[in-house]
Amino acid sequence: MNTTSLGLLLLCTLLLSGCPSSTKHLEGNTWVPQGFAAYKAAKKQAAISPEGIVYNIRHEKNEPFAGLLFWKKAMKKRLLDTGYIFVAESDIQSKKQKGYLLELAAPVGKQDFTWLIALYVVNNKLHIVEASGEEKIFKQHRQAIVDAAQKVGDIL
Repeated sequence: MNTTSLGLLLLCTLLLSGCPSSTKHLEGNTWVPQGFAAYKAAKKQAAISPEGIVYNIRHEKNEPFAGLLFWKKAMKKRLLDTGYIFVAESDIQSKKQKGYLLELAAPVGKQDFTWLIALYVVNNKLHIVEASGEEKIFKQHRQAIVDAAQKVGDIL
């Protein structure tokens, strides 16, 4: 792995690390996208593809207490205001929960990176599913990532 690739992987890891979060263990491996391997990470559940696409799930307090409509607007505004480029958004529906899916892009050196975020609001918790990586490689895994994010809504 060359220095540029290592730097990009580190950047993705930092982007996905977010703020300190509470730990909620999701049982089994249904939350892991197909083709990814789970690994131990502090205060989140994490997985990675062989090409370095990172995926994690973290859980935050619902503060201020609000519903999905508020959080999807707040999250989108905050991320676009910080310079991320809007790619797409949609509702995401698991068997048990309705959520929100936001896809963003950011140039990193000579490459473009994709950041996909799924958000579920369940009572006093925000459940955040994130995946990020180099755009061309990310596209190869996108459907598996979305499928796994939908399954998260079923096991909350």
